[in-house]
Amino acid sequence: MVLLGEHVSQDMLIVDENDVVDPHIWFSVEIWSHLVMVVAEAMGDLDEDHQDIYIARAFAYQQDLAMLDAYIKAQVERLPSDKRILVTAHDAFAYFGVAFGFDVHAVQGISTESEASIRDIDNLAQLLVDENIQSVFFESSVPQTTVNALVESAQSLGHQVNIGGELYSDSTGPINQGHETYIRTFRANIDTIINALLEE
Repeated sequence: MVLLGEHVSQDMLIVDENDVVDPHIWFSVEIWSHLVMVVAEAMGDLDEDHQDIYIARAFAYQQDLAMLDAYIKAQVERLPSDKRILVTAHDAFAYFGVAFGFDVHAVQGISTESEASIRDIDNLAQLLVDENIQSVFFESSVPQTTVNALVESAQSLGHQVNIGGELYSDSTGPINQGHETYIRTFRANIDTIINALLEE
């Protein structure tokens, strides 16, 4: 078994105030690209007769990831820097924020099992007002309840907020929408984020 988190440089890991390591490392394309070769080398150790094939395919996939990274950065450049604020259901996008220059906020914590308090929701609603944020996002792996509560809290402050769309955080997207791979999932996410924030 290969624990990919153990192959990430400590200075690239995000640790919260409780010393819990954020596990959502796949939202850094740079980290994920490095881990592709870790997996390829581990597979080659198990299947030495095909080791060269694993390595060659890993190199090819890293090129695909480099193109993905360039695509994301190009999309982000379309968005004014003051609009690069992402508000989601749970705290899964910190690596994304670091990698692509977004200020990230969430209703819930790192775990989808954590619960947001009324104070958490009200504080985040006030941020939406203060920063004039008009779009928030729910996630496929998290019930929409807390995001709806956030929208209602902002509305009670006289601030209209829209649901910007659904993001994939802890899983890839569905096959029937063509979002079933890492690259397609990431492209779907960035397209959803940018298109919604550009409309504000």
